[in-house]
Amino acid sequence: MKKNTALLLALCLATAPLAAQAGVLNVTGEIVQSTCTVGSASANLNIDLGRVDASQLATAGDEAALTAMPITLDCVADNQQVAVMFGSQANADATSGHLNLLPGVDAASNVQVAIYNQAGEKQRVNHAPTAGSFVSTVNGSLTLNYLAAFHATGQATPGLANTNAVFTVVYQ
Repeated sequence: MKKNTALLLALCLATAPLAAQAGVLNVTGEIVQSTCTVGSASANLNIDLGRVDASQLATAGDEAALTAMPITLDCVADNQQVAVMFGSQANADATSGHLNLLPGVDAASNVQVAIYNQAGEKQRVNHAPTAGSFVSTVNGSLTLNYLAAFHATGQATPGLANTNAVFTVVYQ
């Protein structure tokens, strides 16, 4: 029995991976007091991109129904750089950064929803906002003007074009 145990121990040690220090992880950050909260009118945004003819989304890259998506913030401090970050565990397309449509029998195909900031820069879902998204706060209400549009990934087929995401206030 002792020989079997010693043999088993020797085999385990012989096949164990060797480890060596390969790098160092340094974590940095800052905890800040929240200077803005989402205004009550923006807490649950419903953006209607309307009915769009599939022929307007005939080729990958075509976009249609560019629609304002204002997000109101209530801020208590001046001169803070603020934006929002969009996120979705279920609907984000990791390659394009757009929102995939909710699946279903009646869902359109080859269509995503793209989000842009007030400067026209694409906002990638699950990524930090682009530099042009940040706006300086003023004491009181502040509106961040984002846009949403249907984005073709190929020849769109008719159907429901619904999706959803969350957004959080971020500071620079």
